[in-house]
Amino acid sequence: MLYDLYNSVDELLAPETLTSLTGQPVKYVRCLPMEGGFSGSSLLTVEANSDKSVRRFVLKRMSTKWDWIMEATHDHRCRSVTLWQNCLLERLQPTIDSTILACAYDGDGWAILMNDVSTALMANEPFTGRQVYFLLDSLATLHATFWEAAELTDPKLGVCTTKALLQLFSPTMAHQFPGTTSPLPQRIIEGWPALQKVVAPDVADVLSKLCADPQPLCAALARYPATLVHGDYRYANLGLVVEPATQAILIDWQLAGYSAATIDLAWFLATPNVLNSPVATDVATEYYRQRLAEQLGERFNESCWQPLLALGQLANVLRSAWSKAWSVANSKDEAFQATQRRALERYQAEVRAALPWL
Repeated sequence: MLYDLYNSVDELLAPETLTSLTGQPVKYVRCLPMEGGFSGSSLLTVEANSDKSVRRFVLKRMSTKWDWIMEATHDHRCRSVTLWQNCLLERLQPTIDSTILACAYDGDGWAILMNDVSTALMANEPFTGRQVYFLLDSLATLHATFWEAAELTDPKLGVCTTKALLQLFSPTMAHQFPGTTSPLPQRIIEGWPALQKVVAPDVADVLSKLCADPQPLCAALARYPATLVHGDYRYANLGLVVEPATQAILIDWQLAGYSAATIDLAWFLATPNVLNSPVATDVATEYYRQRLAEQLGERFNESCWQPLLALGQLANVLRSAWSKAWSVANSKDEAFQATQRRALERYQAEVRAALPWL
């Protein structure tokens, strides 16, 4: 089955379309601007009014013309749309909901209509132990569902390559987007030189070489099983619904790729929301490994786990160490600076631990 795309945003948001999609009579529709993210895509709140109620949605409009992350990762098919259109995200139900209702062409770009789940999204604060374990369960389900799924290599899906994922936050890439309204490219440009000053020379050398050419890390990761990775598994893209049944919300599939599961795991575990939770990193790591192994059964190869974990952690350092260094150089909060320095110390150990697997 292949879902059809509406021909325009006007067609997608027409009262008759929303009536058909929701099964409730919609009389008129109102759109209100929302604050967007770092990529440059625009967001709108959509209010669909009937005689008795108002139902809210979120419309995300995306194009390589103004979304620098799409352009930087060669997302010329809009992978969030292609994964939905080809029914791949439906395979994650009922454990994970992408919230996507319908999609449309939007001139040279695309528009995605989603249920408004803002009240269910995670807050930017330390997670509870229960939340950490639930989100790790959901992550294991995502990865097990698409473990070595050959269909993800189909070019029509346009999923992100490992190389594009690793190069996204490199100075070379950031220099290509000086005019973007996002602060990220400039921070990347400033963060990498700062990183060279705050880590040991041997670590700085490894990261500098991989930043210039991530192919050795890509080749090492390619020796092990791949799966669908979300690419940005963190609080801003995650939610939790408890009624009528417990379910994870996972939005923004802009960086979805076919790569090592531990890229997602390491990214998630390195966030402050998890680091400041009651669950220790090694405990969380082992919990995820057990849940993934349980779901994969005989397909889980224990001998692959340690290199997969080490290389995933190295990928995370390559993607995020610059931001820690930027914060050390620019933050006036001494306590926060100390937190970032501790993170960099942990990153150095992870870089060294991964070298035997490169």
